[in-house]
Amino acid sequence: MNIKHLNIRIPLERESEKILHYVNHVAGETDFLTFGKGEYPLDSNGIKKSIRNLSSSKNSIMLIAELDNQIIGLASIKGYDKIRMDHVGDLGITIMKDYWGQGIGKQMVDFLLKWAKNNEFLYKVNLKVRHDNVKAIKIYKDFGFAKEGVLLDDFKVNNIYYNHILMGIKIKTL
Repeated sequence: MNIKHLNIRIPLERESEKILHYVNHVAGETDFLTFGKGEYPLDSNGIKKSIRNLSSSKNSIMLIAELDNQIIGLASIKGYDKIRMDHVGDLGITIMKDYWGQGIGKQMVDFLLKWAKNNEFLYKVNLKVRHDNVKAIKIYKDFGFAKEGVLLDDFKVNNIYYNHILMGIKIKTL
């Protein structure tokens, strides 16, 4: 597949239905996400509100990766509102399975980290990744994320428990 014309950008509120369709699709493609098929907690209006909140936040951003007018990836850094935590953002990302291994996740993480480095509030970005998601862990390590801890039995799929690895990267010197 040709990802030459990939467009990574901030979504518009009017795209909430399209995003909801994307999220419901990827939820059924992998067990690495924190939600499964039919479990995504937001409806179209909730997604609109989320886009609005993130776009007006001083330390948060949401991105979509689009190819041929189809959303194939979604990523965000969500910063905290509280003053004691507003220097930290949590990274999350999903890529449609048909596009795994083509560098889209790397492009999105690169975009997010560059944005975070230029954000006056963020000094650190954290994430959680399932311990057996080896490809994702390698990508995060390649960007400089380091393992900071493990949450034992933090994730359950089909009554099987998995650990979450906590990873973080300091993007500026405090």
